[in-house]
Amino acid sequence: MIERLAEDFLLSWQFHQQAVFYYDWMVRDFFAYLISHASGYVVMPGGEIVSLGAEWLNRAQTAYRNAVNACQNERDNVQWLAGEDWQKIFGSKIPEGGL
Repeated sequence: MIERLAEDFLLSWQFHQQAVFYYDWMVRDFFAYLISHASGYVVMPGGEIVSLGAEWLNRAQTAYRNAVNACQNERDNVQWLAGEDWQKIFGSKIPEGGL
């Protein structure tokens, strides 16, 4: 399901043809997209309709807030804080300098 949502998001995302410079915004905006689809459904290839539920909503909202903070810290050129915010989402494998 997440792959289908990611595909739908990328097809409609305003910066989908941009370079890697926009990856931080892409992550942030994808979490917002996920949040907007809580308790909704997705149509899978073949027509199967799958309910998304909302059990994951709190985690997506937390990830979104961390992504917003990371993007703001990157904009303000505070890379180490941005890296900490990204690590809250993706774990310690993300470099401290961020995405």
